[in-house]
Amino acid sequence: MDVIESDHAPHSKADKEAENPAYGVTGLETTLPLMLRAVKEGRVSLEQVIAMVSDNPRRIWGLTCPAETYALVDLEAEYTIDAEQLFTKPKVSPFDGMKVHGKVMETWIRGVKVYDGEQILVDAGFGQNLYG
Repeated sequence: MDVIESDHAPHSKADKEAENPAYGVTGLETTLPLMLRAVKEGRVSLEQVIAMVSDNPRRIWGLTCPAETYALVDLEAEYTIDAEQLFTKPKVSPFDGMKVHGKVMETWIRGVKVYDGEQILVDAGFGQNLYG
């Protein structure tokens, strides 16, 4: 497997419980802790996770990482996913109540701290389209 990515399909709970439910999950905030749980369980190496969620997508798409852009992750942190605490609007996750490992403590983009482990620190639109 070369890439693990987040579909991040932010459908409402009603959309997911409909007779013909919408596809996808709100995975943007859960992909990394779920993969780090797999590391903790010995199912994949940390190096493989880094390659699948970061290095390989950049290589495949021909992207470079902007200077001073990184995330600080506490690999030892354990917590339980609480859908109500996610930033996504629908507050729905199939992983609600699951114990995971690894917590993003800070995220920096182009030298600006955009996340402090608890809240988003920049306004919507701060990001840049890197491809296309």
